Amino acid sequence: MKNEELFKLILNEDVVLFVGAGFSLYAGYKNGRDLAKTIYNKLSEEDKNYISETDNLSELTENIYHLKNQNNELLIECLKDIFEKEPPTYHVHKLLSEIPHFKNIITTNYDRLFEYGFKNVRKFQIIKSSQDIPTIKNDHIKLYKIHGDLDNPEDIILKKSDYENYFSDNTEESIFWNSIKDLLAKHHVLFIGYSLQDININVIFDKISKELKESRKKAFFASPSIDKVGKNRLSAMNIEFIQSTGEETLNALSDYLNESYFPSLWEDGGNTNTALEYGVKNNISLSINQNENGNLDFDSIKSLNPKTPLELNLKFDLQKTSIKQSEIQSFLNGERNKLLIEPNDLFNAGFFANGIKIRGDIIAITAVKPPFFDDKIILEFDDGYESSEFNLKASVLNKPGDTVEIKFEFLDYELIVSNLKNEINKPTPQVTIKASPIRAISNVRNGIDLFEVFYRILNSVPFRAYSDDKLKYSNNGMKIPPSEDTHKIAELLQYFKNLKIIEKAFNIKFSQIDLNKANFQQMNDIIAFVQQKVIPIATRDYVTKGNHCPAIIQSLEMYKEEKISFKAVGETELEYVLHEQKINIGHRIYLIPNVKVIPDSFDENGLPDRIIITNTDKKAYISFQKGVEPNSGFFLLHEDSSKSDKQ
Repeated sequence: MKNEELFKLILNEDVVLFVGAGFSLYAGYKNGRDLAKTIYNKLSEEDKNYISETDNLSELTENIYHLKNQNNELLIECLKDIFEKEPPTYHVHKLLSEIPHFKNIITTNYDRLFEYGFKNVRKFQIIKSSQDIPTIKNDHIKLYKIHGDLDNPEDIILKKSDYENYFSDNTEESIFWNSIKDLLAKHHVLFIGYSLQDININVIFDKISKELKESRKKAFFASPSIDKVGKNRLSAMNIEFIQSTGEETLNALSDYLNESYFPSLWEDGGNTNTALEYGVKNNISLSINQNENGNLDFDSIKSLNPKTPLELNLKFDLQKTSIKQSEIQSFLNGERNKLLIEPNDLFNAGFFANGIKIRGDIIAITAVKPPFFDDKIILEFDDGYESSEFNLKASVLNKPGDTVEIKFEFLDYELIVSNLKNEINKPTPQVTIKASPIRAISNVRNGIDLFEVFYRILNSVPFRAYSDDKLKYSNNGMKIPPSEDTHKIAELLQYFKNLKIIEKAFNIKFSQIDLNKANFQQMNDIIAFVQQKVIPIATRDYVTKGNHCPAIIQSLEMYKEEKISFKAVGETELEYVLHEQKINIGHRIYLIPNVKVIPDSFDENGLPDRIIITNTDKKAYISFQKGVEPNSGFFLLHEDSSKSDKQ
């Protein structure tokens, strides 16, 4: 690419821009020769008798100065008359202001085009003299007006003697000129708007070569044309010639940055503030972080102005051997909802926002059609249930034959409905549905709504969909074949209803509910605690042995006319963690009714030392309670619980 070396240096913020009068010609201003002619024409006829016309501006102004008794007033009036008027255009300088990579700009111009072009740049500073050096702000773009400014006419560099004095040994040691030399020593330089016939640029070239010698960095000289002598002279000073106007150079640079700047941040790093500023110039708001390589990357991009959405584009070329063209056409024709272009089919792929390439390292593309419906709806079922309002997205996945497969996304879930007629309001008698979560369900209310709707759809309950109080869809007669999903959805609906009961009982709120972590056993225990209910469980025979066995049999003899139960209390209170919420439900209590004790073995005294505790109906019960004393064995209970023995 032409000028790529220069443009890479600019991208890295390592170039000082040096601007001459030719860069202002587009705005109607004059070069040195034409300016000399304009000033000469402003002389009176009497003055013209003493001064010969010349296109050498510095020589002409020197003569006028002495003709007027060493007075600059006429010269300053001429300059102000030409340069203080608002220019008819300053679009090239505005374009320059949108390239924040030039941190330092030096100009020999008197005009105000920079002031107009950079008026919307918040961090822009003009340096006119040594007095301004202490006020320099490092995070600002700095414009050095080395030939002075019309606001300070006494410092204007115009006459031949001004140039001679300006580059005298004493002046060269000034803080201002030392700052200029420091910039030129540390950075590469791009000269635009100059002719090799300009006395000031020739003096500057000589000074740079003399001061910096071989240590000088690269310099570039942009000009629309130059003769062989000029080219040889630039080559001798190791200055690279670029055949281009200043405007053409900036336009080419702008195109290069639009294509290369943001992708380079990912690969090579860069200045975060410059990246943000470049985004602002292009109506792009960026959220920037560092990637694993320590370089810059973007978390998000959006329009700086909410009223002006980003123009997003994906551009790419296909390999000549690719067979994807027909698939792309099929996707564009709406015959398929998804398109995959793999690495071996793809090259030159880039993602653009407002014409700016954001990423250029795309190796594969997956394209999915946007939903044909994306709005808030309310569902009304024939059994009287009405959902709350929620957002629904509907997208066509495939169109096999005269049917269509549609994906519905709502309430953190995804439904894929197959075997629908192409006309959505004319469903086939029977369809198939596949449901799966997209993400964790955001809250209990959404979960209840979701599974209330699913349960009715899977049970073929007719419904109508409304959006903005208008009927959008009616499913007259759509039948869903029976499946295991119907039972699962019923279980999940009850699960979320129980979560709502728990929220109220414990004054908590569940959020981001991951169904992969649904714990039905814990749920049953907590609900039993909240509702003070018992949970029936299958029981088995319990075996106990030791010298307490006779006492148990004796206790049974005391209540042999009554029904006897065993009760055991867990040693510690139970604390469950259900969907990130800690819930204490007290001690687990076991109750075995209708107990029967059978001696299983006897000691040397004929007393039972091992017994089997069983019950006639093989049932037991679990409950949960706070504030009870735990025991490691059993309480022996008779029916009215007026007496108990701890064994």
